[in-house]
Amino acid sequence: MHAVTRRAAAAAAAAAAAAAAARRAGASAAPGARGMADRSSLGPRDGMADRSSLGPRDVCIASCARTPMGAFLGALAPLSATDLGALAIKAALERAGVSPAHVDEVLMGNVCSANLGQAPASQAARKAGLPDSVPCTTVNKVCASGMKAVTLAAQTILAGLWDPSTDAHMGSCAELAAEAFGVTRAAMDDHAVAAHERAAAAAELARAEIVAVPLPGRGGAGAVQQLLEADEGLGRLDSDKLRRLAPYFKRDGGAVTAGNSSPLTDGACALVLVSGARAAELGCPVLAVLRGYADANQAPEWFTTAPAAAVPKALARAGLAQGDVDFWEINQAFSVVDLVNQQLLGLAPERVNAHGGAVALGHPLGASGAVIIGRLLTVLRAQGGRRGVAAICNGGGGASAVVLELVGPPPSAL
Repeated sequence: MHAVTRRAAAAAAAAAAAAAAARRAGASAAPGARGMADRSSLGPRDGMADRSSLGPRDVCIASCARTPMGAFLGALAPLSATDLGALAIKAALERAGVSPAHVDEVLMGNVCSANLGQAPASQAARKAGLPDSVPCTTVNKVCASGMKAVTLAAQTILAGLWDPSTDAHMGSCAELAAEAFGVTRAAMDDHAVAAHERAAAAAELARAEIVAVPLPGRGGAGAVQQLLEADEGLGRLDSDKLRRLAPYFKRDGGAVTAGNSSPLTDGACALVLVSGARAAELGCPVLAVLRGYADANQAPEWFTTAPAAAVPKALARAGLAQGDVDFWEINQAFSVVDLVNQQLLGLAPERVNAHGGAVALGHPLGASGAVIIGRLLTVLRAQGGRRGVAAICNGGGGASAVVLELVGPPPSAL
């Protein structure tokens, strides 16, 4: 979910600058907007943009917070999507030092909202302590919901500043992509094992993204409150068993298995977006600038390759070339999605999902678009990168992509 003011986006929550909640919620990015490429002279490739260079119309990420990824029917199962979204929103605002009173709007990604009741975004915002006067919108763009929420928030900021068609499981579409692009079962399994290993190696760095979730009903009356503070999927890899799993979607000659697909998980993520002018006014931190964003769509059965169509559009709107990008996040709905888009875009594997991804940690549909934006920020900081691209495909043949640039302190603060 994401909170926006006419001059700033305050409040985040699951997925994209607003609360993108749990197993049933998420937020996602939007197409480029007027002015997005106006500041494309980004200077030398090394280092970061300095805060003093920010213009009043730059759309900035002030903070990001996510819950741990809870395993299927795991520790987070008793909590609703709106509960998890509220935790992420509250934590993102606190990290940004932004008062709920400064939030003008909340955009929250939520995909499977059965039994949540009306207006999940409003529920999450209210639970997070935002006033009832804040307008709230729930976004459903399937897996890209979190990222779409972020880009819709960006468009709102810019505007305020400047008067199931194939009748087949998505896994069957993954098999189609594997066949078409020659991705073998062995390559997918190797990718899945590497995703787990990268996620485990980066677990300590990921702690900075996470807000602990109090677990209900654990230990009985008087028991010490238990917290979930790390992703539940970590440490569960059995690589030998993974390689022995039977194909799930195409029994005869298939390559996609439960092991090289993303597991079902619960989780929420929130980001706070602000304009450069509002960041200066409120004195809140600026982690990165959103330089460009875009959506793309194609035939529903080819949702797997849609990120490769969205990325060039986002880069063009940012005024950047692919060679200007240091690190990439491509949501791993299936290992083949990551592998095929690397192939189509010509990306170096070590620069893509450097800290693991959904195959290891899980894919809470409504939140994943925001989760990978937060992870990209962590990767860029840890690896000394400056610019990054995050992209996510979604059911129906679509994808969203965003281009980020890290922001450092002004020279006077060094």
